Amino acid sequence: MWLRLILIFVLGVLFQLSVINNLSLGPFFNPLVYSLIILKLPFKTQNWALLIWAFVLGLTMDIFQNSHGINAAATVFMAFSRPFVINLLTSQRDFGDEDTPSIRDRGTQWYIFYSLILLLVHHFIVFILEEWSASGLGIIFLRSLLSAGLAFGLLLLAEYLFFVNKN
Repeated sequence: MWLRLILIFVLGVLFQLSVINNLSLGPFFNPLVYSLIILKLPFKTQNWALLIWAFVLGLTMDIFQNSHGINAAATVFMAFSRPFVINLLTSQRDFGDEDTPSIRDRGTQWYIFYSLILLLVHHFIVFILEEWSASGLGIIFLRSLLSAGLAFGLLLLAEYLFFVNKN
């Protein structure tokens, strides 16, 4: 299981750096699809491990993008928010040790709410830290909404292509 997550980590970072960052989508679309890694960690991942994964992921992105800790801060905040979102959306607490958030296990509606909430949080934190001003809050909200929506579309595509069993 952990080998699979490390592979997703490496592929997610490489995809973000080599494909997504080189697309010219305009100022309002900046999908941060590397956050799929945090979304796909098993439910039973300890909070401290979740935060370490998020920090390493964000720091890796910051190193390659020269973004001075913005991705690390946003990804750690997303990971910090993840247990609260799961508790908000899930009434049952009987997850298996290797159960991961997925359409296959939790259903499409649950996965949509789960991933959209966390993607919006992540994108908003990135863009507010980039702007570092409340004067452009409307633009920040719009960028967050559009970028998270595009990232969600790409993550949903990845979910159906790679994570949903085709039995």
